[in-house]
Amino acid sequence: MSYHARGLSGVAARHPIVLRFAELRPEDLAKFVMHMKRAGGDLSHVDRTRADQNERLIGEDDWVETALAEIDYMRHANFTEELQALKVRKRRKEMDARILQGLVDPWKESKGGPLREVILTANKDWFAETTEMGALFDVDERAEREAQFKAHAIDWLQSRFGDAVIHAHADHDETTCHIHAILMPRHEKTSARRGLQRMLQPSAYPLLKSYEAAQDDVGEFFGEIGLKRGVRGAEARRVVLEENEKAREIAKKTKSDPVLQDVPLMREHVPTPVWWAHEIQRLKEKSEALAKGKEAVTKDQQTARNVLAEAQAEREKARQAKVAAKLQEEQAAVREQEAEEIVAVAEAVSSGQIEFDGASVAVTPKLRPPETYAERKVAERLKAPGSKARAFFQSLHKSYGEMRAKADEKAAKRLASEAQAVRVAAKTIQQLKSTLLAAVPKGLQTQAIRDFLKAERAERKMEKRLKIPERDRDL
Repeated sequence: MSYHARGLSGVAARHPIVLRFAELRPEDLAKFVMHMKRAGGDLSHVDRTRADQNERLIGEDDWVETALAEIDYMRHANFTEELQALKVRKRRKEMDARILQGLVDPWKESKGGPLREVILTANKDWFAETTEMGALFDVDERAEREAQFKAHAIDWLQSRFGDAVIHAHADHDETTCHIHAILMPRHEKTSARRGLQRMLQPSAYPLLKSYEAAQDDVGEFFGEIGLKRGVRGAEARRVVLEENEKAREIAKKTKSDPVLQDVPLMREHVPTPVWWAHEIQRLKEKSEALAKGKEAVTKDQQTARNVLAEAQAEREKARQAKVAAKLQEEQAAVREQEAEEIVAVAEAVSSGQIEFDGASVAVTPKLRPPETYAERKVAERLKAPGSKARAFFQSLHKSYGEMRAKADEKAAKRLASEAQAVRVAAKTIQQLKSTLLAAVPKGLQTQAIRDFLKAERAERKMEKRLKIPERDRDL
C-alpha cells in the first residue's frame, strides 16, 4: 500500500473508480483550455465561488503551445527523414511525389484524433465517507480524501503513460472532485523506406488499446484507497454472446426458436464537450424531476395538512356539541330536580305539612313532624340555603303574607263601615228612645225602659262581636 492510501483502510470498497478516455484532435485543445479556465461554454454546473480551488497537477502553463510546436516539429522531422531515406534508396520518383505531397500529420487519420483526454473521478459519496477514526474524533476527511485521490491519480498517470501525460488538473468547483489529463501518445518507428518516424499512436499503449485492461488496472491501483473496478461490460457482453450461441445450437437441434438474451451495449467513448453536454442535460432533467417530485410531495403534504385540519375541526365541533349536550342534559336534570322540589313544597302545603300562622313574611312556617320519606326530604330542602325548594317556599310565604295583609286591610275597612252604620243606628235609636219615653204614658214607661235596657245589652254584645273601639261607641 502506498503512503497515499494511509488512513483509508477503515472504509470498505463500495464505490467504483471512474475512468474515461476521449479522443481529441490538436485543434480541440483550445476549447479544452477555455473550459478549464471557465472562459466559455456552458458553466451552469460550475460553482464560481470555488473556482480558485482548481489546480494544475502536471505540466506547465504553456503546455498547449509546447504540444502544438512539438507536433509541428514532428511533421517537419518526419518529412525530412522520409526524403533522406528515399534519397539513400535512390527512389527519385517517390521522392518527387513526397515533395509534392508536403507535410503530413504524424498520426493515422481517425474520426476522433490521436490525443486522449483522461477523466478520473469517483462517486461523491466516497469523498464524503468517514473512517472509523474520523468518526471517533468527528473529523471532516473530505479534503484529505481529495488530496489522496489526486496524489493517487498522478501516480497512476505517470506510472502508466510516462511523459505522454503533458497536462493534468483537478477541478473542485463542480459536484465531485475529478481529474482531467491530456495524453500525447508518442511512438517512434524506423524503416528503410521512411527512416525514423515520430508518430502519435494511442495503440502503442496497452491501456489505451484495451479499455477493459485499463479498467482492470485502474481498479486494482485505486483499490488501495477504498475504490474498486467498475462493471465489467466486455465480460458481461462476452458471457451473453456465448449463452446466445449455445441457445442457437440447441434451437437448431430441437428445431425450435432460440431464447436469446439482450446483449449489453458497448460503452461508447465520447468527446468531453459532448459528454459534458449530456451530463448537463441529465442533471437538468434530474433537477426538474426532483423539483416536480418536491412540488408533488409539498402538494400532498398540504393536502394532508388540510385533511388533518378538517378532521381536527370536525372533532372539535363534535367535542363542543358533546359538551353542549352534556351541559343541556345537566341543566335539564337540575331543572327537573328543582321542579320536583317545588312540587314537593306545594304538595306539602296542600297536605298540611306546612302551615302559615300569620300574615308577616318573617314568620317561620309550622312544620309538623315528617311522617314519610318525602316529607323528610321536603324538610331537609327547606333548611338547605340556596335550594329552589327554600326559595319557592319563601316566595310562596311572601305572597301569602301579602295576600293576608290585603285581606285584613279589606276586612278592617268593611268592619269600620259596618261600625259606622251601627253607630248611626245607635244614635238614631237613642233619639228614638227619648222621643218614645216622652210620648209613652207613665204607666208604660217602666216597661219601655226595661225594653230599652235589653236592647242596649244586645247592642253591646254586637259591638263586642264587631270589636268596635270604645272611643267609637258613642259616636
